[in-house]
Amino acid sequence: MYLFLYLRAAGKIWWGTMSCAIFTFIGGYAAYANKDNTWIVGALFSTSFILTIVSGFLAWKEKEKECEGLRAKLSVLEASAHVPPVQNIYFPAPPVPVKPEPLKHNVQCIGVTAGEKAAQIGFINIETPNREVGNFHRARLKVRYSVAHSGEEVALVFPARWIGSDEDEIAIEFVPRYAVLAVYIGNQWHGVETVEVFTSQSESESYYRRELRHLPTTQLSIEAILLGENNLSLPPFTGILTLGEDGSASWTLTEQ
Repeated sequence: MYLFLYLRAAGKIWWGTMSCAIFTFIGGYAAYANKDNTWIVGALFSTSFILTIVSGFLAWKEKEKECEGLRAKLSVLEASAHVPPVQNIYFPAPPVPVKPEPLKHNVQCIGVTAGEKAAQIGFINIETPNREVGNFHRARLKVRYSVAHSGEEVALVFPARWIGSDEDEIAIEFVPRYAVLAVYIGNQWHGVETVEVFTSQSESESYYRRELRHLPTTQLSIEAILLGENNLSLPPFTGILTLGEDGSASWTLTEQ
């Protein structure tokens, strides 16, 4: 293997030297001096032998230069290997920004209004002196209807319809907002639920429709719970809603 590499390296140089003008010079000199064939052959072989040695030396010199370059790179790598590593520098972690506490709401139920063919429940966010009050966002109302004398649940409406809004959730601010408890339609009482209907499979488009939940004409025990974002909720607001066959309604507040 090594002999082949040597012959290949030396052969490239030897071929170039064998093509030089020295052989032309020997031929010219032999003709001028009238040298015989024996001298010419001897001169050619002697020159070829000398050029072979020179070619071997030049091939060795070329590879030696390459080795010197490699040795210089290796010495640099060896020197860098003994350089002590840079010590780790630890910087204190940046302070975690403190998120301000969300403003607390002051939402309260302002009672139930029951009369001819309708009953509604209201809520308002009451301003507090010397304190900033936050809004109650994404408010949705859950209403449970049960027969007062037996406790049997007859309907569950969630979310109940907000009056003046087509959506199922609103923000309760410093003006009263009302939701439907019961409405008299077609000689029957109903609770009204807001249902979101998606018009595409990607659920990117939707609309809200109202669905009626039938309520019996009797005394109903009402439990209304207001829910909001971040698991906010108000304590249940309860009472007795009396629904008459003639479309009349009355409300009796129970102890909260």
